[in-house]
Amino acid sequence: MNVTAFFVVLGVIVLIVGAGLRALASPGGRRSSGPGPGASGAVYDMLNEDKRKAIEIILEQRAEATDPETADEKPETGKLTTDN
Repeated sequence: MNVTAFFVVLGVIVLIVGAGLRALASPGGRRSSGPGPGASGAVYDMLNEDKRKAIEIILEQRAEATDPETADEKPETGKLTTDN
C-alpha cells in the first residue's frame, strides 16, 4: 500500500473520531437519560388538573350534603341522626 494512501485513510479515521467526540461533547449531541422539560411540564400539568378535579368533586359533595335551608350549619359527614 502506498504511504500517502495510509495517511489519507488515517486522516479520515481521525476526522470521523473527532466529529463523534465533538457531537458527544456538545449539549444537544447526546441523548439524555430522562424525560425532557416538555414531558416534565406535561406531567406536572396533568397532576395539577387531577388535583383540581378532585377538589371540585369534594366541593360538589359538600354542597349536596348541605341543606339549603340551613346553610349556616356544617354538613354532617358520616353521622346518623335521629331527629323526630
